[in-house]
Amino acid sequence: MVYRLHIEKYFKVNLALSCQIFLISFIGPQFITAGELDTFKNSERPIVFWVRPKGGDYGKEDGSSYENAWDGFEHIVWGEKGLRSGATLYICGTHNYKSGYPLKIRISGKEDKPITIRGDYPESPGVLDGGQIVSDWTGPDRHGVYYVKTSFFHWGLYEDGRHLRKASNRNCQDGNYFPDNKNDIHYYKPSHGTPRKHKTILTGQHGILLQNSSYIKINGISFIYNHSGIKTELGVGHLHIAENQFRFLGSAAVKVRKGAKGTLCVLNNDLYYMRDGIYFHDGPQGAGAGPGCIIKGNTISYCNYYNSWDGDGHAIGVQKTSGVLVEDNRIKFCRRPIEFWSNDPKEPCSDNIFRRNLIQDCKGTIDYQIKRASGNGSAFIMISNQGNCYFGNLFHNNIIDNCTSAFYFTQPSSIRKNMIYNNTVANCDTGVYLRKGADFYEAINNIFYFTKRPMFWFGGLNVGWNNRAEANLYYPSVKGSFFFRSEKGLDCRSWKKISKQDGDSYCGMDPLFVNPEKRDYHLRKDSPARGKAIVLDLPADYDNRPIKISKKLDLGALKFIDH
Repeated sequence: MVYRLHIEKYFKVNLALSCQIFLISFIGPQFITAGELDTFKNSERPIVFWVRPKGGDYGKEDGSSYENAWDGFEHIVWGEKGLRSGATLYICGTHNYKSGYPLKIRISGKEDKPITIRGDYPESPGVLDGGQIVSDWTGPDRHGVYYVKTSFFHWGLYEDGRHLRKASNRNCQDGNYFPDNKNDIHYYKPSHGTPRKHKTILTGQHGILLQNSSYIKINGISFIYNHSGIKTELGVGHLHIAENQFRFLGSAAVKVRKGAKGTLCVLNNDLYYMRDGIYFHDGPQGAGAGPGCIIKGNTISYCNYYNSWDGDGHAIGVQKTSGVLVEDNRIKFCRRPIEFWSNDPKEPCSDNIFRRNLIQDCKGTIDYQIKRASGNGSAFIMISNQGNCYFGNLFHNNIIDNCTSAFYFTQPSSIRKNMIYNNTVANCDTGVYLRKGADFYEAINNIFYFTKRPMFWFGGLNVGWNNRAEANLYYPSVKGSFFFRSEKGLDCRSWKKISKQDGDSYCGMDPLFVNPEKRDYHLRKDSPARGKAIVLDLPADYDNRPIKISKKLDLGALKFIDH
């Protein structure tokens, strides 16, 4: 029997098509000099502008070329005589608080003529730097030191040996901060701990703020020491964020909130060290990000990872949203890698697809053990106290390695199944963790390799059992690996008997990966996981190789390659 996945069909036809049309509209001018502009006929002439850091001497300063760039963001001309539909703006050089920071976008492009903001001009790459000394410092006091009012900035980072640590505003006291005005840097002396100065970065401003803007592309910009890199408010939609770099942020790299609409694409960005990575947050209207969103090809590491961080920051977090495609992302050293949240059945997280993601090393290290709060260190998280908030979600062909739980789901009930198909789970504390009566989950064709508790089906004694596990491989199979309701300490065979699940699954069978010590989870030619899968009509494996429907499909995220 072939299981037809209707949400896959939806994404293949609708979302892929809408995003493809949206992306095609962004094929615009490449790097263009003022001289090259003169070679175009008037009817074909691209609309291109340049902006450079405030305080320079840029010729006419009318934005018409790199040599005549606008002098800082506050001198950008918006509308018919300046930046408008179909125009491209090159951000050149390093912009900070002294440059009229941040860049605020309050106009929209059109479907066939988006506004493009780029930072990849070869002569002068664009950098938005939020970590500078500003005029709001208080002091010096009689000891010759400065400090920052606690209401001024959200928090900062300070260097401590080879690590960065958080300097929270609640720890900000008189005498904590020592400025070096000559070099435009400052130092932090912790109230507790080693009484020496540490080089410190304040994260006080957003890099780009969008309000009531649609059809905007942001590409190739470096964000560093900002509060948020890109933040949206008040109904932003049709937004394309690609190939940007985000470093050392106080909040999120991309924060989408307050009634977002239309297609939202976050593609191929590089994120490192921040509280949240990509965050689609519902606003007061509860609109969420809306259907038609893609989060694809991003590399994300060190999101809310160290003990000094608080809250539940995620690498990818989405609230009250349906129709999101999360694929081909690489996530490492993040406290909560991918989390979807809803507590309202009227605004559920439904019909989302999570595929071909690599999630590694989210349990913490010897130096930094993460706090074991609900879901921390788990690869995929869905938590709710209300029923019917998560349904129709598909998790397939992902690799999860060295996490607390691969799948951590809690909700009282569901009206439609969530699907966990063809994933490879290695070296985790728990494979599938279900609590609070979580039901309507299917786990099929997965490999659980050296996972302490492969299945943790703990539904609650008075809750109906509507879950299904089939054609999974568990290695090794030892006593204590499986929990079921009040039954604990089960081995694989006892689990099968009591739960009435996994009748055709494989207990204690080594999948024979190519090189598991080096995290190569391809199957060897002699692997017993070859040809054992139930046919599910999935489009491609983890390597994005098409899966042809046949009677001999492989278990796990990667199909066999005959070298």
